[in-house]
Amino acid sequence: MPRNSAGTYTLPVGNPVTSGTTISSSWANTTLSDLATAMTGSLARNGDGGMTGQFKADSGSGAAPGISWASETTSGWYRAGTGDFRFSIAGTDVVTITASGVTATWTALSVTGNATIGGTLGVTGATTLGVLTVGTSITLPAASVADAALSSNVPLKSAANTFTAAQSITIGAGAALDLNASGAVNVNFDDTANSVQGFVGTTGLSTAGWGSLSNHGASIYTNSTVRGGISAAGNWTINAPGSGTTLNVSSIDGQWSVRQLSGTVEAGSYISGDDYILGTASADDVVIRANGTARIRIGAAGNVSINAPSSGIALTATGTASAATEVQRWTDGTRHAHLYISNSGTGLDVQFGSSAGLLLYSNTGTNYLLLGTGLQVGAPSGGDKGAGTLNTAGAIYQNNVPVSSLPAVTSTSTTLAAGQAHYITGNATLPALAAGEWVSIINNSGSAITISESSGYTTYWTASGASVSSFTLAARGRMFAEGIGSSTMYVSGDITSAS
Repeated sequence: MPRNSAGTYTLPVGNPVTSGTTISSSWANTTLSDLATAMTGSLARNGDGGMTGQFKADSGSGAAPGISWASETTSGWYRAGTGDFRFSIAGTDVVTITASGVTATWTALSVTGNATIGGTLGVTGATTLGVLTVGTSITLPAASVADAALSSNVPLKSAANTFTAAQSITIGAGAALDLNASGAVNVNFDDTANSVQGFVGTTGLSTAGWGSLSNHGASIYTNSTVRGGISAAGNWTINAPGSGTTLNVSSIDGQWSVRQLSGTVEAGSYISGDDYILGTASADDVVIRANGTARIRIGAAGNVSINAPSSGIALTATGTASAATEVQRWTDGTRHAHLYISNSGTGLDVQFGSSAGLLLYSNTGTNYLLLGTGLQVGAPSGGDKGAGTLNTAGAIYQNNVPVSSLPAVTSTSTTLAAGQAHYITGNATLPALAAGEWVSIINNSGSAITISESSGYTTYWTASGASVSSFTLAARGRMFAEGIGSSTMYVSGDITSAS
């Protein structure tokens, strides 16, 4: 009995036989003939014979394909779904065939000989090509770099060896077109109507380049507007019309800068051209060199050094081994002031105008301090009184009191007063001393006396650091008390005991 449509074989009538039944030729011949027919319709494992009908395999899966190999059961063909057939290797899909086309996920595709593609060729990985003849256009996706390894220095050519408006190369966002060859590689542009020739590549150069192969300049565009370029004579322009200068830079808002690639050094102008900048955008010094030597250095913190190493001083200047350091102010050819330091470092000369000395003016330009031989404050009569003298145009004050009006600095009274030296023979109490006020006491007797602290004050003995309320001043001894504010004072001197 033949197999059914599902391929199931059924024994002929009379089977199975009952135990003890005598074997008859009619049963044996019929059954064995049927078995022989069924076995003949089976596919031999050793490859003898072939299919006489459809080869129907199990759908399978990527990990267990319907058509596989006994020694590699995870590789082969399987049916993923309706109209979706795939080839997997080690459980991973590498080829997918659908009505829409064939998708391969190989890391490389190698084709030997000619290949003709009537539709669209999609490339998502690196592709090595000899000569690619383009009928209409080439579209490269935005997935990865497309690398064309060239032969005979022919990167790409159309059927007529010339690309027309209908024949183009489109590169998706984020992708790139690399043209590689053992010799020069370039893309040439020839505007025969205007006799302009340009290129991008390595034509005739030892390095990569772009530009003009004719007596014309090369321009750089953004937003369909010329932003910069180089003339046929080699002059550069940035946002400016062509000129005879080597570099011509302009800006709509008056702001421009030239910056090192790392962004640490720049020069330019900002704030509508009012401020000019030469400096750094990082914590690095600005150095101006002359004859290959650093002459002026502006530190990152703003300190300036002239012929000197960087330091923490706002301005450091030094002369050479044979020259002094001098800062001068000139107006209309006349030196009005200078600061001079000798090269030996032993002299300092500050002059203003024709007079030697240090002259300091107030912001009104009238009052001044003049250090010549002596020291003059204001404009005193008699001027400089000579070395070691002080001549002032007004009174000298102490705590807002003219020195001429201060009380006597010596007293024998046991009523102690701030700012006085007391010579006493009996006990006394310290006066209240504000911050900076003082009193000096000498025991002018042959026996010890007791000095008490001022009421409401905290008094510290400097010898022990302890707070004391009274102390003993030795005979013929001397002590000193000074206020530090907040009802606190310190005492020191010939104190023998304190409590």
